[in-house]
Amino acid sequence: MSKKVWILLIVSTLFLGSCAETQSTATKCPLAKKKTCSQVKKKECAKVKVCNKKKECPLTKKCDQKKTCGKKKKCCESKKKYCSKKCSAKKDVYPGWNLGIQAWSFHTGFTLFETIDKTSELGLGWIEAYPGQPLCSKYPDAKFDHTLSAELRKKTKCKLKKAGVTLVAYGVVPPDLNNEAQLREIFEFAKDMGVKNLGVEPADEAALDIFYKLCKEYNIKAGIHNHPAQRSWSVYHNPDKVLGLAKKYDGIIGVCADVGHWTRSGYDAVESLKKLEGHITYVHIKDVEAVESRSKPVPFGSGIVNVKAVLQELDRQGFKGPISIEYPKKDWAECLKDMKDSIYYFNREAKKLK
Repeated sequence: MSKKVWILLIVSTLFLGSCAETQSTATKCPLAKKKTCSQVKKKECAKVKVCNKKKECPLTKKCDQKKTCGKKKKCCESKKKYCSKKCSAKKDVYPGWNLGIQAWSFHTGFTLFETIDKTSELGLGWIEAYPGQPLCSKYPDAKFDHTLSAELRKKTKCKLKKAGVTLVAYGVVPPDLNNEAQLREIFEFAKDMGVKNLGVEPADEAALDIFYKLCKEYNIKAGIHNHPAQRSWSVYHNPDKVLGLAKKYDGIIGVCADVGHWTRSGYDAVESLKKLEGHITYVHIKDVEAVESRSKPVPFGSGIVNVKAVLQELDRQGFKGPISIEYPKKDWAECLKDMKDSIYYFNREAKKLK
């Protein structure tokens, strides 16, 4: 073979090797970190312009595919709003019966925030707060009532939201508040907290006229609560008396029917509900051992309150509204067990009525 032919073969080989190397470099996909276009989706590669070593790929890294925020390039998604997390809402076994906890059940040593947690742990999504409960350990001097600061109200709303619990009622409003200026503060507080039901038991019946006026103005319902007859200051224990007042205030002020206290007073809970049909705003439910002012609360179905018949009567009336379990006991372990047993009993009997 001639010398010229050998030279041509060597030059051709060098030229083809150089082209192959150039082609391999050009087909690398900038999005695939050293992977070739054949190893990634064609659509992704098609969006990318050819990039040499000196230029930055047009599709630079982004924060979770979201737009960046300002000069610091912080991800927009990282700027979460305060209390953005929320537990899933609890479902009521009987539609329209908002079974929850009266926070008074935890008044011996527990804060409202702890009570909210315990309500959620019990699988319930509703709570009725009472005036004066300590708010939380972080703010030991704060009490949950109409004097609570705007900032602590906000934190309370956040706590409720995170726990998946709704503040559905507030009571019993202090009985000694009997002028419009004082009561207006209560209603402003209730409105701000989203409360739709107030439990009331004014020492002076004349204060009900003021409640009536403010209920209409703020679109909030009030229910007259009954404590046991044996307590000297109890004004509204007799269902007949409360019925007369409920008729007077034409549905704006109704009844916060405490079936346990009626039983402690010697009244039949079911018959009392029948008398007050159409006027029941919401219910306090408990079972008790005996006809006695301080009779010990016991799990539903084990005391002298016919809880099953109570639920049947509420169903017959077509009642819709909050039903607050109230079990004030010093022993938390015993209280928790009684509540769990009572919730099980309630849900079992309520399912039969749907």
